[in-house]
Amino acid sequence: MVFAFGWFWDECCPYFTVRELPVGATKTVQHNAASDHLTQWIQHNASRYRLTALSAGLVQVYMVLNTRAREAIASWCCSLRRNLNEFTGGSDGEFAGGCESPVLAAMLSFQRGVLVTIYHATNGPEWSSTKQDGWLSASLGGEPMSSVRGWRGVGTSAWGEITSLSLERNADLQGVLPDDLGLLDQLQVFNAFSTKLEGCLPGCAMARLAKLRCLRLNNTLISGPIPALMCRGLTSLRELWLNDTYIEGTIPSEVGMLQSLEILDLSASELRPKMALSGRIPASLGGLKQLKKLWLQRTNITGPLPPSLAQLHQLTHLYAFETRLSGEIPCSFGDLSSLMYLHLSNTSVCGPVPARLGLLVKLEELILSGTRVSGKIPREVCQLTNLKRLGLAHTALTGPIPNQIGSMWGLRHLSLNDTSISGPLPTSLPQLTMLQELNLSHSRVAGLQLAFFGGYSSSALNALAKQGCAIVL
Repeated sequence: MVFAFGWFWDECCPYFTVRELPVGATKTVQHNAASDHLTQWIQHNASRYRLTALSAGLVQVYMVLNTRAREAIASWCCSLRRNLNEFTGGSDGEFAGGCESPVLAAMLSFQRGVLVTIYHATNGPEWSSTKQDGWLSASLGGEPMSSVRGWRGVGTSAWGEITSLSLERNADLQGVLPDDLGLLDQLQVFNAFSTKLEGCLPGCAMARLAKLRCLRLNNTLISGPIPALMCRGLTSLRELWLNDTYIEGTIPSEVGMLQSLEILDLSASELRPKMALSGRIPASLGGLKQLKKLWLQRTNITGPLPPSLAQLHQLTHLYAFETRLSGEIPCSFGDLSSLMYLHLSNTSVCGPVPARLGLLVKLEELILSGTRVSGKIPREVCQLTNLKRLGLAHTALTGPIPNQIGSMWGLRHLSLNDTSISGPLPTSLPQLTMLQELNLSHSRVAGLQLAFFGGYSSSALNALAKQGCAIVL
């Protein structure tokens, strides 16, 4: 059976369009008229083409349409849903026509056709039997024939519309994401991490996914730039995971338009090649008021940390180590009241350690090792009683260790090796009863000699050793 878009448009549209509804008709009459039109089309073509169900017809029609035609039908589905919801008191995404509505059946059939396209575009026939469980099968008992509720990884709403697509951890899933993905206008979650997806992100198509909340494409072969257009359209996005991919280019300023974003991961893990992202961190990221986790480590980003990041009052994680960042740490970072982890090691960050970092009362890890920070350790840092790890090794820091360090009762790891820190050991050091590791090697701290009969010449070090602290001199 061969269908063409011209046939579909000529035959179907007169029954689908709501423009033909009587002027001044009541909402109930308008809804019934639209449903009657669709019913007539279903009955007419079921007889004419011996179709046993609407899904058989629309899925086959969908598969031969070009992209422009598919987009036109998707737009029609979206507008018809809105119109019928308005007519019957429903809300967008909660179909008012009910399970038996032919309009809903048409929409579900259309979305089934989208899934079939995605399946074939990503090597679906070669997926393992477990991963393709239920795919392309008939509906479950009691469900409309257009239902995809039995398809593995496919989540649906109460009415059967596709709301989530979880295809992750599938080594046989490969190929390029088709533009058809953008036609699933009710999609809220799309997970395809740890697969062999490749090619560029379909920015124009993904920009249509206004309800998408989670996009996880990490650990794939996805490449190319982050599409600015995609960022403009994903207004509901909360999680964007593009780490361990081959994304390149700069971070577009349009990322700052993702006002609901809570997690942004553009990093590379230790065993993967560095991410090819380059350029500066856009100041627009400071507008992401809901952002909690920002991971940019092991990329080629350059330039200073934008002071606008200090506006991220919900931020708990800021990882930007092993990058090409430079410049000073903004003093305004003391306003990051929720920050728990600040990792900037192995960068060209320079200048003094801001005293205002001592205001970050929730901070648990402050890692500045391998940077160019200089000057003295500000005594305000010793106010961080929740700090567990303080890494200041391989820096240009000078001066003594503040005696107030004993008030950092939660400290477990302290690295001051390969610095110009000098002076005597603080007498308050033994108060760090939780300390597990202290590294002072290649520093200028006085009193680090080993005693002739064992132990250390420093009573403070002896006290720490008795408490079980591993000391490296």
